[in-house]
Amino acid sequence: MSNERPFQELSENLEGSLWRPQRTKWKRRPSCSGGLDTENTPNELIQQWSPPHKKLLTSAKGKENEENVFVLARRPRKRRESSVGLCWDSLPDELLLGILSRLSLQDLLRTSWVCKRWHRLAFDESLWHGVDLVGKAQLDAELGQVLSAGALRLRCPHTCIGQPSFKSTETLRIQHLDLSNCTVETSVLEDILLRCRHLQNLSLEGLVLSDSIIQIEEMNVSWCDFNNLHVQAIANNIPSSVTQLNISGYRQNLTMEDVKAIVKRCPNLTNVDLSDSVLVTTDSFSVLQDLSSLRHLGLSRCYQIHPASLIDFEKFLNLQTLEVFGLIQDSYLPILCKGLPHIQINTQPFSTVARPTSSSRKDRTLWGMHCRLVYKH
Repeated sequence: MSNERPFQELSENLEGSLWRPQRTKWKRRPSCSGGLDTENTPNELIQQWSPPHKKLLTSAKGKENEENVFVLARRPRKRRESSVGLCWDSLPDELLLGILSRLSLQDLLRTSWVCKRWHRLAFDESLWHGVDLVGKAQLDAELGQVLSAGALRLRCPHTCIGQPSFKSTETLRIQHLDLSNCTVETSVLEDILLRCRHLQNLSLEGLVLSDSIIQIEEMNVSWCDFNNLHVQAIANNIPSSVTQLNISGYRQNLTMEDVKAIVKRCPNLTNVDLSDSVLVTTDSFSVLQDLSSLRHLGLSRCYQIHPASLIDFEKFLNLQTLEVFGLIQDSYLPILCKGLPHIQINTQPFSTVARPTSSSRKDRTLWGMHCRLVYKH
């Protein structure tokens, strides 16, 4: 006798005992006389009186399903969550600006193509404080777009500038601009600078300039393609607000008359570099002495100045540094330093007036200020 039979009978008995039939009319049992030939057990009677068992539906009928019975059942549907998940459109502008401020320049420009709202946020002026485009060979409409976005600091030296497009005539927010050694037409440069009314630092080193001068505090116009008329125009039109001036590298185009005009127009100069101007003589000392706020002076390679006359700078009580590279031999430098104990001599071979940080530096700062948006080529 198999072992499955007792478990099957137990199951059938439990099902029969839990089922309670409704009130029904009982059939009259056959008389004892008629049922003496057949003997019925209680279990058999329960099976006769119990309703038929429901058969379980199986997924398939076959030999492979004889041992394992699979019951078909309907899986309940997942309830939809009452709270809707976060959506980009539901985020406020302040939060999106915080996210966009972490993006690189290329990624920020890509996000501006998503939709009108993202385009507006991508060019929010709070994201464009500092832009570094070193390595970008050609700038046309991009330059106007960056400046119009509200950039405060921009460096793009050694760049070929075409025709930037400005959608409006509003004044630009740019305060620190490095256009050193760029290739740009004079008319285009004038159009850019006329829009810049808040400039504090400007580097135009190596550019071909016109006579137009703008109001700034720190100016670097060294080594430009200037003739004597251009230098004279600068000397006679330089704004009185300039406190730091780098006008070096003009050989025979910077005269003593130009130096007198500069000192007269800018009495508050604190830093002046007249290096590589062979027409500057010792007569300039008495002129420069009128600058009561003068702290730093550069006269390197002004070969008309005799080395022995440098001792006259003992009269400049407020002067802190003096650059005279090429005028005095290294063997005589200690003697001069002893005669001028309150002045540091030959501390920096190159002027730092309005000259931005070199692009070779890893921090890629602009006049000591960080530019977050960096062009990566």
